[in-house]
Amino acid sequence: MVADGNGHANGHTNGHALIKRVALLFAMEQEAAPTIARLGLTPKGLLAPPLCAIAFEGTYAGLQIDVVVNGIDARFGTHNVGTVAAALTTHAVCTALAPDLIISAGTAGGGG
Repeated sequence: MVADGNGHANGHTNGHALIKRVALLFAMEQEAAPTIARLGLTPKGLLAPPLCAIAFEGTYAGLQIDVVVNGIDARFGTHNVGTVAAALTTHAVCTALAPDLIISAGTAGGGG
């Protein structure tokens, strides 16, 4: 979706925006916690087992909001971060949630 010069998304149909579901991806739950709290999201559980990604859901300003974190690696007990975890989680988000917009919001713990 590309914004026009007035800040509106191109591709409106009958006055309704095409963006209805937004997914925000974070590497770690600690990064996502302020967003989850601020938006009042509720835990949804594992996104796509056996993947350890955890989803939170809710609505804000008329949008369906999903926050997804990579989770904790069951074998090693560490945060599931890095490019492979990000790619797997992103694919699972696309498949399971079919968002209209995906925002990679986390910095693998660097924001805190």
